[in-house]
Amino acid sequence: MASDVLLDTNVILRLLRADEPAHHAQARRLFEQAGEGKLRLIVPTLVIAEVVFVLQGFYRLGRPEIAQVIQDLAATPGVVLPEAAAVTMAAQILGRHGIDFADAYLAALARESKTATLATFNKRDFRRFSWLSLLP
Repeated sequence: MASDVLLDTNVILRLLRADEPAHHAQARRLFEQAGEGKLRLIVPTLVIAEVVFVLQGFYRLGRPEIAQVIQDLAATPGVVLPEAAAVTMAAQILGRHGIDFADAYLAALARESKTATLATFNKRDFRRFSWLSLLP
């Protein structure tokens, strides 16, 4: 049986960016072990949010590229996103609508959990989602 391993943001970033060769090699090996079924890499939604924040802010990647990174991560063998459906939908929303990941995640989570009402003062970003009723 595969061991569960919580994955931190920096491991994902070192794998993606390959800007620290030793860390990149170690991260790659973790993902290889996950692909071989030796490990299950658990990636909390908060870690995904931090990856998005760093890729946007520090590495200046565009939202469509970041959306693809998230979707690729979710599809990686041996990688488990506890809220995979909501995170994957949030990535699609991020790539299409150009809103922040947190807002995209809220819209996706509302859809996935069938919670139709969202309390927010940010009506502009959420008005476009037909499945949401907005308060106040």
